Amino acid sequence: MSAPSTRTHCLAAALALSLAVLGGSAGAQTAQSFRKACNADLQKLCPGVQPGGGKILQCMQTHAAELSPDCKAAYDAASQKMKERRG
Repeated sequence: MSAPSTRTHCLAAALALSLAVLGGSAGAQTAQSFRKACNADLQKLCPGVQPGGGKILQCMQTHAAELSPDCKAAYDAASQKMKERRG
């Protein structure tokens, strides 16, 4: 696996982990769906973004119009779950 792919996989995993922590088992399902749907988008749109401080989500928001349909759906579902958890 090349360095960019490994880094992007780590980015997706970090974001998925934060979703899982926020939502328990439902969050884990959302995180898994997100990682599966958005890994290619993260590689393409956010290759140099380091995890932490919401940078991955910020990058995805910046490129929202460029997200694949599957990633957009997963992103929207994850965002909704996070909003529900916050109350």
